Amino acid sequence: MRNLLLGALAALALTLALPASAAPASAPDFDAETFLGMTVEEVSAALGALGYVVRSGELDDGMIEVYIVGRGIMAKVVVDPQDGRPVEINIRS
Repeated sequence: MRNLLLGALAALALTLALPASAAPASAPDFDAETFLGMTVEEVSAALGALGYVVRSGELDDGMIEVYIVGRGIMAKVVVDPQDGRPVEINIRS
């Protein structure tokens, strides 16, 4: 019983000692149905309002591509400028 208690305490101590970056990435709080905008500037502003920092954004092959960090994730978001909604959300570790 004592070994079980010591093992549980050691596991708890290890869990608490892990840095936040070791935690699994959380899901973004937007999805393919979320209107983000029809220009790079609108998409950047919408994601900024959701609490993300846009590292870069550009129009590439007719699609808006932005790279974001924040709220526990780092991701590439591809938005269709015709309807303003994400067609790809690629979360990176």
